[in-house]
Amino acid sequence: MSKAAGKAAKEAVTPPAGTITDPVEVGKAIDRKLAALGIVLTAGGEPTFIADDHENDEWNVAALGPTKLAYGRRFAAALRKRLAPGCLLTHTMGKLYPGEPLPRWAIGLHWRQGEHGGQPLADDGLFRIDRKHLQATTAADRLAKALPGALGLKGKCTPALEAAGAVLQEIEDKSGRRIVPYFKPGHGFVVPKLTAKDRAALRPFARPVGWVLPLNGSKGEWTSEPWPLPEPGDLVLWPGQSPIGLRLPLHLLPPRVSRCALTIEVREGELGVFIPPVPTLDDYLDLVAKIEACVRKLKLGPIVLEGYAPPNDGTLTRLNVIADPGVLEVNLPPAADTAGYARYVEALYDAAPECGLRSWKYKYTGRKIGTGGGAHILLGGPTAEMSPFFLRPTLLPSFVRFFQHHPSLSYLFTGLFTGPSSQAPRIDESEYEVPYELEIALRGAEAMTPPADKALLDRMLRNLLMDTLGNTHRAEISIDKFWNPFAPNGCLGLVEFRAFEMPPRPAMLMAAVALLRGIGAALLARPFSKPLKRWGPALHDQYAMPHFLRLDMEEVIAFLNRHGFAFDWSHFAEWFDFRFPLVGTLAVAGRSIEFRQAIEPWPVLGEQPDGGGVSRFVDSSTDRLQIAIPDIDWAERHLLLANGVPLRFFRDRERERLVGAVRYRMYTCVPGLQPHIPPQSPLRFELVEHATRRVIAAKTLRNWKPDDQPYEGLPQNDLEAAKRVAERFTDSPEFVGERRVIPMGGKRFEGQGLYTTDLRCAGSWGLISG
Repeated sequence: MSKAAGKAAKEAVTPPAGTITDPVEVGKAIDRKLAALGIVLTAGGEPTFIADDHENDEWNVAALGPTKLAYGRRFAAALRKRLAPGCLLTHTMGKLYPGEPLPRWAIGLHWRQGEHGGQPLADDGLFRIDRKHLQATTAADRLAKALPGALGLKGKCTPALEAAGAVLQEIEDKSGRRIVPYFKPGHGFVVPKLTAKDRAALRPFARPVGWVLPLNGSKGEWTSEPWPLPEPGDLVLWPGQSPIGLRLPLHLLPPRVSRCALTIEVREGELGVFIPPVPTLDDYLDLVAKIEACVRKLKLGPIVLEGYAPPNDGTLTRLNVIADPGVLEVNLPPAADTAGYARYVEALYDAAPECGLRSWKYKYTGRKIGTGGGAHILLGGPTAEMSPFFLRPTLLPSFVRFFQHHPSLSYLFTGLFTGPSSQAPRIDESEYEVPYELEIALRGAEAMTPPADKALLDRMLRNLLMDTLGNTHRAEISIDKFWNPFAPNGCLGLVEFRAFEMPPRPAMLMAAVALLRGIGAALLARPFSKPLKRWGPALHDQYAMPHFLRLDMEEVIAFLNRHGFAFDWSHFAEWFDFRFPLVGTLAVAGRSIEFRQAIEPWPVLGEQPDGGGVSRFVDSSTDRLQIAIPDIDWAERHLLLANGVPLRFFRDRERERLVGAVRYRMYTCVPGLQPHIPPQSPLRFELVEHATRRVIAAKTLRNWKPDDQPYEGLPQNDLEAAKRVAERFTDSPEFVGERRVIPMGGKRFEGQGLYTTDLRCAGSWGLISG
């Protein structure tokens, strides 16, 4: 950026005196801009939370665990109280991922808006949120006996049988004949040459565990026809731990027989009612109301509504609390304006501490980071057909181009894991050919006549917006929910921006959402069509440094403010300090040299054998620090050494400072890259005076506790975390006064960055210490 351009950007970043700079107020100005354009640009999101005590697997790597469901229920109840008292609370099955034995659960909050807004859908006391006052198994029997009548049915529930473990073993009847009973798909409960005496011998091994009520109907008129099973005792469930509604032997039913059924069971002391799929939302609400009335009349206490969630309806709003690896994820409903989104965010951050949850965590070394689950933001429209990405075909290509031109949007808001194998790689971090092929696709999309051909637009970009392994979900700009008819919820017209970590404060999240919607409004007003840039090595060298990311972000702010908004650097200063925390300073001769955390992409290694399969590990053993010196003439009088290696610096005359970075190996990682290079920690920084070649100040950075002993658990608060950070970066007066013999110049390792000194290849300097 030229000096003149830098000055213009700096002026554009700072709004006029008296300008309101609250991110919510900026968001409201964006609402007005979108309204003037005749566009509704909705924002959804996937914020994530962890438990205060998060040192076990379910809060680090595992999707499910012993306590996560209890936390999820309490969180859902707290959100219900703040957002929609009287809403429906359902406990349904979510996604099933390879290698996981069961689908993950999802707790759904459902309430109506519009003309039905504020209308309670169920009594809050109907839903179980804890494990107090667990029901006996007879609760299912009582409800099964009464519910058919409450629904106006003449039939009755059928017992569902569970094949106990003994059924799978050989048993001996009274005559001494050995019998091998088993469950045969397509035939149900099978015993060879079964006689009446045999049946009597087998009854103890097939026990009733719940009740099944075949159910059909609509508009409140419910019907039930007994299932024509081959044998009356053939309603034996498939083995498993899921609700019995998911384990019914539906394969035994003849064709054209309805397979919808309501089921009732007590599982682990909780009374669960499995709701089958029903035609309309009104039918669903009618069914729930009758169940609620029956439960209240029998005084059975709170229940769990399982099975199918309410059908889609334009008047229904949904919020889901789901299990995800290491976190609880909240799927926010789309908000059409800033006030609506702010209401959700305020409720989340207010409810979390009440439930023992938080939006950040500490590393053992004291660094404060996000939850690790991200806070992805989704943009779209009120419906798929009204998505701005379809109404204005230039919008998605403009977003792709704008993000690719501004690395700050990729790296300023993301988590620790960046680069080609991360959860949100940039398009120019994937395959080598992608930017070239993407340029062709973007030009084709920009030539579309509005409204866009949804399926064609999706197909044009789907195989280019992806990670290095071809995963279309793990991309910085993901279109998994854009228009893919082969995926569940794939045709929603939504674009997911994944390079956003979960921030510790709500104002930070609101600033990020305002940023994306502001960019959207600006690109709708004037499409961005600059050709994709070839960043080359600068992407992971120059833009791994906070200094250059801030300069780039100031350009983004200036761009937005030229469109009439009032963004300010203060909106993102907290993000900057959170993402790039201050490690410490070295004070000398009235100057303070600043050491700040920088970005270090972690490579994914090759496949390794792992328990009969293969795994790919991440090498996180390298780290990078930025060093900033507030004096552009300092380099003429001094050298800064890192473990004896002189560091390079860049002169930023606009801000009158020198900036450089050092990359080094913190510890040995097995498996890992460069196994021949030993750890370069502790890292010793020495400030050497040119004239005398003597050390005039020194600091030591340790990667771990100074005595190399384990930390006693994670930090419990910011004060303890700050103490751990400080004790790892300390003065080293014992080196002050020593002389260093340093040859001038030196050959730079080919491929090494212009701004970053990599200590792993520092031998090319021919350094001699003395």
